[in-house]
Amino acid sequence: MKNIYLLLILVFFSCAQNTKEKEERVFKVQDVSEQIVGTSVDEVNDGKESSIEYITEDISGVYELVQGKTHIIGGDNFDIHKAAIVINRLSETDFGFYSANKTKGISPIGDFGVLRSFKNGFYKLAICNEEGVEGYDKNNFTNGLYLYNKVIIHKKGDLLGVIKYGSNFRNYMLYKKKKDASNFYVSLVKTIKNSKLEYYKYLQNYKKAKKIDVAKLKIEHYFDGDVWKTKHFHSEDYISFESTHSYQNPNQKGQFIKEDTIFKNQFKNIIFSNAISDIEVRELPLFDKTDFDSFIEKGDYNEVNIKVLKLEEVYPNLNKEGYNYKAIASYKVKISEEFYTVVVTIKKGDNEMESRLINYDFEGEIIDSKVISYDEIAEGQSKIESKIEKNKLTIDNILWIDEKKIETTFFEVNSHGKITPISKEENLIDRVIEQLNIDVSKVKSDLVIFKNVPNTAQETIMVIPEYVNTNNDEHHYELNSHIIVVNNTTGKITHKYFESSKTNGWVSDAIQLREITIDTLPYLVSENNKAFGVKVYYYGSSKANPYRNKTISLFIKSENKLKKVLDSYDIMNYGGEWDTQCVGEFTDVKNTLLMTKEKTNEYFNILIKSKVTNTINNVGDNGECDFKEKITTMSEVLKFNGEKYIKNKKI
Repeated sequence: MKNIYLLLILVFFSCAQNTKEKEERVFKVQDVSEQIVGTSVDEVNDGKESSIEYITEDISGVYELVQGKTHIIGGDNFDIHKAAIVINRLSETDFGFYSANKTKGISPIGDFGVLRSFKNGFYKLAICNEEGVEGYDKNNFTNGLYLYNKVIIHKKGDLLGVIKYGSNFRNYMLYKKKKDASNFYVSLVKTIKNSKLEYYKYLQNYKKAKKIDVAKLKIEHYFDGDVWKTKHFHSEDYISFESTHSYQNPNQKGQFIKEDTIFKNQFKNIIFSNAISDIEVRELPLFDKTDFDSFIEKGDYNEVNIKVLKLEEVYPNLNKEGYNYKAIASYKVKISEEFYTVVVTIKKGDNEMESRLINYDFEGEIIDSKVISYDEIAEGQSKIESKIEKNKLTIDNILWIDEKKIETTFFEVNSHGKITPISKEENLIDRVIEQLNIDVSKVKSDLVIFKNVPNTAQETIMVIPEYVNTNNDEHHYELNSHIIVVNNTTGKITHKYFESSKTNGWVSDAIQLREITIDTLPYLVSENNKAFGVKVYYYGSSKANPYRNKTISLFIKSENKLKKVLDSYDIMNYGGEWDTQCVGEFTDVKNTLLMTKEKTNEYFNILIKSKVTNTINNVGDNGECDFKEKITTMSEVLKFNGEKYIKNKKI
């Protein structure tokens, strides 16, 4: 993936050339061979002469990263953790730059070049040396500049937003002007230095390409569809030809409309963006146990921007006389890429304080909030503490009266920033999946099942089916099986069993896997061992050949594992064949498991009692569908061979 990412970045610098003349032309712009710094003498030729509208705002400066992302079509997205860019103004229209950025796990990447302000946009300039054309002297060839990829730039105050793009990716970089231009992130220093050296080498060729001989090279810009292109007319002494230089369309067929909108919205509320970027970041997971002891030293407090964070919406009495509310501290955590999360501590008079987690959209509007910690020193009887994790809050409400009591509640922070309660069972499932280190997207959630162990409040049996791959539809899939016993109090797995789809039979195709259940009947397999069952139900979708099947597997505890002692034994099996109207034959077998007192290898034998129903359908003389049914019974004994139960003999 690292190599793919680097390749994508390199795509930005590639050049696509088209040597065929384009007939579609709306505007033409003639470049002049000499440009004096501080002036522009470019002209537009669309039947009359007029001045070009350039972006006049100066974007020069030294900037460091506030937030950076790379979005890739059909691939992984990346956070850019650190970045810096230096921009120098070379003329009224041209800005030179060198930069470096770092994605986690990948070495820093450098960039450099010259941006030209042209027709209310910025374009990276490239130098034409026509290496693909034969028959000329490279040393004497007249190099020329041309408009390369458009770089979308937004600037407001000290913030600079930059969007770069390639054939299948888009880079979003939000920078803030540095107060101290000499200090860069340590991990970027070497790359910035190398980019700067390469930039100065590039400037020599850039200056040479600006001072062209108009007799040997004429440059024309024209608007083709919805992008500007550059056409070069080369008239060397030894060769003459035309070349059109083009680049990727910045619209990219509208595939990044959502990401563009989110990025642009950051500039609609610039004060909020600045305020958010200045708040201290804390890593997840973390425990918030904010209390009065947390604010003893002066350095424990920090400035909170009440207006920007819209704290009066959640604390209407914040600025009212007589309430004595004060916002005394804040920090932020990264729960999601889709919204900001800030934790603010409010002192409510002299005896109470609380911390509230607040989710904001990118425009600074409050999405939802929740009190995650509380302390009071008047009676000292109540307190709230919380654990903040990715997409989840675990909140302990603590009360001291005669003894300490803790009531724990759980909340999910969904992808839109809303905070909703979840049950203890749902939380327990989440914790088990986390301990199993399974990607949540690979869990077949509609088949997850749990059941409390009878006569104990401490244990829950749980079945977690895991997709073998993600190329599944509703009825066709293979599942690995995770059979779990978990401690309800600690949330820790105490016993587990894993089996792959290759041997467990958990495959759904024409015969669909419809249901999984847990059977906690007391299957006493020995004096000290009670087994529990996991039942799997299959259903055939063929109308002409109906089929239904249910199996049971028995498990016992063995140290810190579960041991399967009975493997997928049929307790129900139904099938047949008919003409879908009347005529046909069907067999229905129902098996019941009974534990006996006889033992084999220290384990009680299992008696299987079977009821077999055979049904034959035919059309009677009266034209009605008649059936004949025959019921038989039989028995079978399963004995333990030291590892598992196996069939022994029919009775």
